[in-house]
Amino acid sequence: MAAGGGVTYPRVVKLLTEAAAAKGQRAVAREAGIALLSVQRYIKGESEPSLATLQKLSTYFGKSVNWLRGETRDALGGENVQTAVCGVCGSGLRSEAQDDGPLRVWPCNECEH
Repeated sequence: MAAGGGVTYPRVVKLLTEAAAAKGQRAVAREAGIALLSVQRYIKGESEPSLATLQKLSTYFGKSVNWLRGETRDALGGENVQTAVCGVCGSGLRSEAQDDGPLRVWPCNECEH
């Protein structure tokens, strides 16, 4: 699906709906760094977020972009799951939790940092 068209990922609809019920759509839009009209369209399931918007929502909700898209069962902070985000471009980084060790993180594929 092309970004901006299509339908909103169900997990994005659910999270935005819950956040908007608690704080209001305007506050969610401001805090997440996306347009109010976009939040309204996503809640209605009318538009697919771009990768840049998914990265903002990923940061805002503390979930991975892949999880928001419905591609994985686990989310950031889930049981034995950790996700890293590039500090330069905000892209999700490939990471792997080590048994009783630190999080292993690979370089960013987007900006190579």
